[in-house]
Amino acid sequence: MKTIIFFLSFNFFFLIVFSQNKNLNNAISYYEDYEKYNETKSLFKAQEKIDFAVVNEDTKDKAKTWFYRGKIYLALFEYNLKNEASYQNIPFAELDESLKSFHKIMELDKKKNYTKDVDANILSVINHYSEKAYYSLINKKYYDAIAFYEKLYEIKFKKDITDTVAINNIAFAAVQIKNYKKAEQCYNKLIEMKYKPEKYFLAMIQMYNDIKDTASVRRIIVEATTIFPNNYELMLEQINLFLK
Repeated sequence: MKTIIFFLSFNFFFLIVFSQNKNLNNAISYYEDYEKYNETKSLFKAQEKIDFAVVNEDTKDKAKTWFYRGKIYLALFEYNLKNEASYQNIPFAELDESLKSFHKIMELDKKKNYTKDVDANILSVINHYSEKAYYSLINKKYYDAIAFYEKLYEIKFKKDITDTVAINNIAFAAVQIKNYKKAEQCYNKLIEMKYKPEKYFLAMIQMYNDIKDTASVRRIIVEATTIFPNNYELMLEQINLFLK
């Protein structure tokens, strides 16, 4: 009799746990079907189920839930990218949601069981933002370029990576749209990081010379020559200023 009661209790407990995790388990199953058989309908079903799982009281605080949400939304973005065949018009909402999910895992995964897999997936996210930023820059969509390079810089900064290329490209794009204040902020950030400071002092001097802002040119030359009194190019700029 005790054995029967135990068996019934165990099965009841199992059914409760399975029911609580039903949406999560179904999402994983559908996602794996998509990965294995490339069934588009399975990917959309996986999205539906994982969205239920992240608001369910029993699964919303599980790292596993957010890990698979990140993977599913990354797969959705890459599915759309494959259909678009370029970064020109593709929406980035799914990629944004993927990134949010992977960042959420960092809060929940105290034992760091998912760290290695999350890092690999975030690298894929970074590559997509990088490609979109570069695409925008070379196609002279400077506002988009700034937005995506800023996003790229933010993501990498959270991973303790300082992306000097992103900062430089933000500065370049800012100059093209005549946002000189933003460009100067970027150049100063690179100077503070001691990343080729003479080069970026000269870039600011050139920028303000081009718009005939003599006051700003003078200000930057004074600052630059105080730090680098023996730099030949800065000395030439100083002489040129005196001759004006």
